[in-house]
Amino acid sequence: MTALLMATPVGASSADATPRAGIGVRIDAALNVSPSTYTPGRPLDVAISGTLTTTALRDVVCHSLTLTASRGALPLITRYASTDRTPQLTGESHTQEVSALLDMEPDDLPASGPITVTVDLECSPMDAKGNWDVLDAVSQRIASGRIQPASGTVALSTRWLFPDDDEREVRPVTVSVTASAPITISVSRGSKTVWKATSSKATYQAAIPLARTQQSGTYRVRVTMGGSTTTTDFRVSRGWAPIYDSVAAWPRCSTLTWSYDPAGAPRGGDIGVADDVATVLKRYAELTGLRFEQVAKGRADIEIGWAPAAWEDGAEAAGGASEKDGVLASGVLTMFTNSEWATTAGFGVRGRGALLYHEIGHILGLGHVSDDRLLMYPVHTFGQSPLVPQQGDIAGLRELYRPQSCR
Repeated sequence: MTALLMATPVGASSADATPRAGIGVRIDAALNVSPSTYTPGRPLDVAISGTLTTTALRDVVCHSLTLTASRGALPLITRYASTDRTPQLTGESHTQEVSALLDMEPDDLPASGPITVTVDLECSPMDAKGNWDVLDAVSQRIASGRIQPASGTVALSTRWLFPDDDEREVRPVTVSVTASAPITISVSRGSKTVWKATSSKATYQAAIPLARTQQSGTYRVRVTMGGSTTTTDFRVSRGWAPIYDSVAAWPRCSTLTWSYDPAGAPRGGDIGVADDVATVLKRYAELTGLRFEQVAKGRADIEIGWAPAAWEDGAEAAGGASEKDGVLASGVLTMFTNSEWATTAGFGVRGRGALLYHEIGHILGLGHVSDDRLLMYPVHTFGQSPLVPQQGDIAGLRELYRPQSCR
């Protein structure tokens, strides 16, 4: 729906309209907030429009608007907009048109419940020369509005669940429904129904028990409400977890460059490092469909080198990559100079091969897992821990990169 929701006016009849010397103006605002509804999981552009009249109680400039969306007491997102910044001398009135946008991505939206949108005006006093400073600004609420979830909407708290994630608390998938009662929810994997619930309430939220979603695969959530049925899927991936909260990977089927800089390596510790890295990347190329090309140091997608230990927790090396919008870049692997493991060449029980496999796994998007039988478990025990990627690690790389499509 795109129907307008009239924002709470701030005028003579409002408590907020009492002239305040603090902000320096008397305010008369007639602002609209639209739309009146949102759909969880879809982008939302909130438009604030209308007229704003300010009457100066002192020499002042009203220069900024703060737009905030909240779910109850929880702030969701804040954006800033400028007014026309017209200087006003004491007693002068000024009317301007307001047109501002509060853009919200799916991750910014709650799974259920109303969103409160507030608009605050900021004004700063002018000195005798007409100068003003944004740091001297005082703000006042000039409008607010509520956006309700659209009737008939179904939202999931996540579309991808990782039961073996070691870094984050594993929480069940929550289903939120706003619809005509009664509501029936069923969750199935293939032809088997794993969980079911009913409600006589028009707004209903339920957590799918973790015990019912332990197997890897795609689960279908079917919601019947008011005679209509909506289906939504989520995935469960066992054996691996992403390095970031959201899943991220390098561009599929791409060629990544890598370099090795021996500067700072302990005496004799750098012997064979480049060869060991090349062996690891050859295996990862087979598992991901990526291609790896060695280049001169300092000009690569993945840069490998040495440094003193960054923290005192027994770590042997550190690997990772930057992330933006689900895409990885700027991979770095740093081996610590005080690590005996990092300086031991090869792929034997005490060789650095397993260390390189683990840290480059991070660079490729894999996070730590809670299963000590997997390569990406955060603690390595010599003689017991795996030396190469295991079934769960490989499954993660295949889900991230779909290597079969790169041939």
